[in-house]
Amino acid sequence: RVGLHTGTGSIKLDPTSHRYDYYGTVVNTAARTESLAAGGQVLLSQDSFDVLQRDNKPSLIEMASEAKHLPPAEQQKKIVWKPMGRHEVRGLTDGVQVVQIDPATLWTRAFPPIGKSMGGDLDTDLAEE
Repeated sequence: RVGLHTGTGSIKLDPTSHRYDYYGTVVNTAARTESLAAGGQVLLSQDSFDVLQRDNKPSLIEMASEAKHLPPAEQQKKIVWKPMGRHEVRGLTDGVQVVQIDPATLWTRAFPPIGKSMGGDLDTDLAEE
């Protein structure tokens, strides 16, 4: 499972490990977006999706419902997206608006409802930590 978010985070050098530590709302949002996904699912925050749409050829991205109309050769070149709504997550007052992306060849893939995986409610599980 993958969750992506776009923004400017903060970094600092850990004096013990001599490695960088990344922190801030942007890191928290990426982690919470990932926590909503099921195995094999790729979710983007709306901010990341907006960047993807802005910075890539418009012909690269199609709405998932349109993928069935694409010839197989075109499906090999496309990414399809599906809006998944806004979801409440721990640590983010406004929750996170998410979009699922897939290769167009896999547009029919089905996943459990957002926040549900392996029979558990991830938002509830996180709240109980």
